[in-house]
Amino acid sequence: MKSSFVSRLLRRLPSRCPLCQMAAHGGLLCAGCEADTFGARQRRSLCRTCGVCATQSGLCSNCEHGSVLDAVVCAIDYQFSGQLLIQLYKEGKQLTLARLLSDLMVRAAQPLLQTYQLDAWVPIPASAARLKHTGFSPAQQLARLVASATNIPCRLDWLTQRHDGPAQKTLNRRERSLSVRGRYVAHPAVAGRPIGVIDDVVTTTSTAVEVARVAKAAGARQVVVLAAARTPQRA
Repeated sequence: MKSSFVSRLLRRLPSRCPLCQMAAHGGLLCAGCEADTFGARQRRSLCRTCGVCATQSGLCSNCEHGSVLDAVVCAIDYQFSGQLLIQLYKEGKQLTLARLLSDLMVRAAQPLLQTYQLDAWVPIPASAARLKHTGFSPAQQLARLVASATNIPCRLDWLTQRHDGPAQKTLNRRERSLSVRGRYVAHPAVAGRPIGVIDDVVTTTSTAVEVARVAKAAGARQVVVLAAARTPQRA
């Protein structure tokens, strides 16, 4: 109760929008920047299992024949100002932006949480190279805050990484899919449980699909993904 009161109080404090520096509150986006990032994505009809533009059935052509993923929800698009926001968080090491991004993620996830009764949030493990470069795990920071806001536990040890691979941003779609094969291990505790996987950016869903595959192989009942940003499908 005290934590909730403090959180509401902090949201009222005047601050500057991290994108445009105009007046805002609680370290969050101003109304204009929120409309251009969060609002712009949430208004679109999106494929429920990969997060790109949907068909009339609610699924894109790649997912209409089935997917190992049960759902993918992302707060903003990884382009323009949304991309800048993620870069400030990950590369600029502005860790205070984790609260802003997690706030948007939780809001985007409300329909998801009405459909799936999740037992835990599980962050995608950061590679050793990422930890050495930034000194923190972007997904883990977001997972802790999302867990606190939704009263769903965060389980850091339910997903581990066997080995590092090449930086995903240097690879094409096929290379990404191959590079993550066999990289992750799901803990036996996932058996029989619906879990929510937390990531910072979903680009091709290669990582999300591999994580869902190993989690379901370990017995997970459902696997949904909640991410801060999604790279739009390119023509």
